[in-house]
Amino acid sequence: MNSDDIYLPGAIAQAVACLEEHPEAGAVYGEGYHIAQDDRRIERYPTEPFDRKRLTETCFICQPTVLMRRSVVEELGLLDENLHYAMDYDLWFRIAKKYEMFYSKSALACTRFYPGTKTMGQRAQAHREILRVVHRHTGSVPPSWVYGYAHAVLEPYLDRSRAIGHILFPAGLILLSAKAFWKFNRRVPLAECRRWWSWLRGNFQWRILFPPREKP
Repeated sequence: MNSDDIYLPGAIAQAVACLEEHPEAGAVYGEGYHIAQDDRRIERYPTEPFDRKRLTETCFICQPTVLMRRSVVEELGLLDENLHYAMDYDLWFRIAKKYEMFYSKSALACTRFYPGTKTMGQRAQAHREILRVVHRHTGSVPPSWVYGYAHAVLEPYLDRSRAIGHILFPAGLILLSAKAFWKFNRRVPLAECRRWWSWLRGNFQWRILFPPREKP
């Protein structure tokens, strides 16, 4: 539980009840909300029902809503202190390899969402660590996290509302994504190469710089 996150009333009792009703589950998680510094509710956390394959593509588990059995923690260990951003995501992978994680539709907790948080303030570093964690547990990295990393690196430097940014952003995204694919997967998927070509062809400014040749 992060120091600035909060449990919602009845959360612990609901989580205990879920674990008692589902002995096969090693942990329970529920619905959650992003809240501002003044406790104002911003939006629902994008929580999803438990799916191991989907967990490799996105972290759909709201961290403060998770409650684990003591026996699971004793077996699998605590958080990896060598990680600084994705230690919770790493733990979900470790639990999911051996146990079910029960999804409760009840709202259990809220997580703070503002620029001063570590995850938002250091997005590029956080995404680099996520790539390493996903690769550690699965042996590869899916496109969703590769593109998330590339976006996090480029967004502070390229203003896409300007013409030059609108041109350079797709090019930078392709280069960074290709590098990440090769580093972690040792190949660049053909489907992504086709997607990149479609991006470039569909970019208005790119077509102005390199207009198609007229047929004779």
